[in-house]
Amino acid sequence: MRKYRCSIADNVHFSEDEIDSLGRLVDIVHVFDNEIIPRTEDEIIQNIGAAEVAILDTLVSLSLKITKKCPYLKLIIRSGTSTEGLSQGLLHSRKLLIANIGDYASESTAEFVFAQILTLLRKVHVANQYSKMGGDDVYAIQGEQLAGKTIGIIGAGKVGSALLPIARGFGMNIRICTKNPGSNRAIKLRVEKFSSLREVMSEADIIVCCVRLDPSEYYGSKFLIGRRELQLMKEKASLISICDSLNAVDIGALYELILTKEISSTALDLNPLQLEGKFGAKGRGIAVLPNVLITSNIAFNTAEAIRQKNKATIDVVKRFVKGKEFNVLNNKVCK
Repeated sequence: MRKYRCSIADNVHFSEDEIDSLGRLVDIVHVFDNEIIPRTEDEIIQNIGAAEVAILDTLVSLSLKITKKCPYLKLIIRSGTSTEGLSQGLLHSRKLLIANIGDYASESTAEFVFAQILTLLRKVHVANQYSKMGGDDVYAIQGEQLAGKTIGIIGAGKVGSALLPIARGFGMNIRICTKNPGSNRAIKLRVEKFSSLREVMSEADIIVCCVRLDPSEYYGSKFLIGRRELQLMKEKASLISICDSLNAVDIGALYELILTKEISSTALDLNPLQLEGKFGAKGRGIAVLPNVLITSNIAFNTAEAIRQKNKATIDVVKRFVKGKEFNVLNNKVCK
């Protein structure tokens, strides 16, 4: 029986053992080369070629127009939780199956969020440079403690839920909002009640955006956290965003409010090139401010999370090959 043809068309970070495991399920017709990143539609089409399964990460973007030139393609797997890089037309296609990977890095991401918070509030990045330049005044760089502060969490999914016990361990007060509040859910998360987005933005000392946005709802110039929401923040508040959608926060407005010191500091787990591409000079400018951390989509990136992600990606391929059910983005379930 002929195997399905598969293209590893993006920088998925499979180990040799994982590629071997995948190769037992499908014929691998292309393996992504980090030295030759496809820049044009023709190069992407060439890499996918005659494959029926294409595995992507974040470097390569696909549109319905491109896939129409890949006549054998049946399944696209985004090896991660987001849909960044997949066009709206593709996400609504009924001719192709589009799958991504659900929760695999919530603990890793939650830990990373607090690494960012502590770096900003204790000014670790500033102290590092000060010390390397010969500074030795122990009072020169003063930070703030977390105990007693209020953390506002936007999104009560896997990552938002994983943040709660860490915040409690630091002795923080908690505000959390979600698109789907309810008393039973609040009890499960051990919170007195859910707050509104407005309450979170106005009452928290540290705001963490960790919601997964629906790209059909937030696109173009529509943001979850726009200028109006940003202006609700306390003067010394900090904003942390590990949401990989460029429509989570209006970066242009955030840049202006940091410059005018209406917002204290921010940490964005986003690629600087993506910021510049969407927000122009303001996206480029925010990346060089001293009270801004930019970390290029690494919140998930631990050895443990990558192994779990790759295992889940191969499992989707296995289910597809064997005709078993798996969740897809443009249908409820594929059978």
